[in-house]
Amino acid sequence: MKELLRIVFVLFISISAFGQSEENSGSEILNLLTEEHVVIPGTKLSIIAPEGFEIADNFTGLEKKDVAVIQVYDLVGGNFLKNAAIFSKKTFEDKGATVFDYQEITINGFAAKFIHMQGNPDVKGYSLVFGDTTFSAMIMALYPAEDTKTGLQIKEALFSSIYEKDKAIDPLEAAFFELDDSNTKFKYAQSAANMFIYSADGIKKLNYRNESMLIVMPIPTDSAMTPKKVSDQMIDALKGNGLTNIKVISTSEEKLNDYSAYQIQVEGEINGSASTVLVQTVTHGENTVVIEGFSKEKSAAVIEDFKALIATIKMK
Repeated sequence: MKELLRIVFVLFISISAFGQSEENSGSEILNLLTEEHVVIPGTKLSIIAPEGFEIADNFTGLEKKDVAVIQVYDLVGGNFLKNAAIFSKKTFEDKGATVFDYQEITINGFAAKFIHMQGNPDVKGYSLVFGDTTFSAMIMALYPAEDTKTGLQIKEALFSSIYEKDKAIDPLEAAFFELDDSNTKFKYAQSAANMFIYSADGIKKLNYRNESMLIVMPIPTDSAMTPKKVSDQMIDALKGNGLTNIKVISTSEEKLNDYSAYQIQVEGEINGSASTVLVQTVTHGENTVVIEGFSKEKSAAVIEDFKALIATIKMK
């Protein structure tokens, strides 16, 4: 299952997938909340769980142990029209996937896009994205390619989705980590999908492009993925998103609060702006957390502020 989760994570971060065949549009799905619906912790989404699926232990969504996963990303404050602009049949096909079905529909009045695809001989996947100008929700599911029954059950589950837009939630409810920001400069500000943003004094903004901030990401891994390997992958991902002229300042494999950990600090430029980036990976059992701190200031004090918050981490 961990291998499946890594695939889901990569698909979400890069919006890359694989994609040939049927294309439909115009369908309207209307759902009513029932006793069968399961609330996905930390989100405003509820779905009717397929047979054998339970709330996942270490990611946001549902899982059928060692068989299939349904992972949920609830981007409150996101704009579906912008976020889903590149979510199209052609985009997936251009990535080399086989697309069995692609639909542009509505779910309880929200614009939505649905795809059924395969990019791995052993795995097939469904994805449903929907929302409006104030939120964007994504459900990604993977199951064994030969398990047609589970696949159909997952499709039914996705189409049972209900999103309670005005529902108050605690995005950290399902997180398997804790950070104590009561005595630190950087405090929890908001969440974006399954990523948690900490800013100076917890100030909320549409973007922090020119300001220092931290992003905390619980991610799927397995025993083969050491903290160093995960950190290296994160640095590579940052390179693909505009980090250039990289100079490694320091690395450390010291344990953090008795958890296996790896830290790397680099200097470089992000979209032409000088930046110092601190990447800290912490693992505990099957759970891994990556913390990325982006300092836009020349003072080393900001990095120390990052480290002060990181030092409070507790894994559940």
